[in-house]
Amino acid sequence: MATLKSKLLLIIFILPLLLMAVEENERKATDLMRELMNKYDRIETFQADFIQKNSWAAMDKQIESSGKIYYDNENLILKYYKPDIQEMKVTNDKIFIFDSKMNKLMISKNTNIQLKPVDLLRQYWDISTIYITESNEGFLVKLVYSGGKVEAFIEDHYIQDVILYDQQGNSVSYQFRNMKLNENLPENIFEMNIDDSVEVIDLTN
Repeated sequence: MATLKSKLLLIIFILPLLLMAVEENERKATDLMRELMNKYDRIETFQADFIQKNSWAAMDKQIESSGKIYYDNENLILKYYKPDIQEMKVTNDKIFIFDSKMNKLMISKNTNIQLKPVDLLRQYWDISTIYITESNEGFLVKLVYSGGKVEAFIEDHYIQDVILYDQQGNSVSYQFRNMKLNENLPENIFEMNIDDSVEVIDLTN
């Protein structure tokens, strides 16, 4: 009986602490997203170097790509330089993908594809259980939802690294470096470098 009473007392003392920890984590999550949005909502133009890694667990295969990302309020473009020249342009209603190796341009409808760094987190934020670890360097964030998980490292409320996993363990990660905010973008940066020899596949019709 004494053992049972001891266990009950332990539960009574621990439960409030657990609830306080949950509330504190929820507060941190709310504050962090608010600060992120305050930072990113002020961005009218964004440019950075990026490294993208695609990993397929079943095939034990990984592909690493690198290039530059540019966006403003209307357009976003990823310009890949390694391993091959590719471009991916996203507008409000269309996605354009150019592959220099295949010499093809594919145009499709945008079904809510979001590639801005903050959107890679925000689209999963409200459907996830959120875990946050704070250090002197910044925040480590883990989002766990029914279809997978997202992990990110945030420094000075800007997203430096983000990795997205599906249920099969496949993943895609992005590292953003040398960010330039609200500076003039290179002229005609959203124009895709194609000529008349490129085969255009338009899936929007």
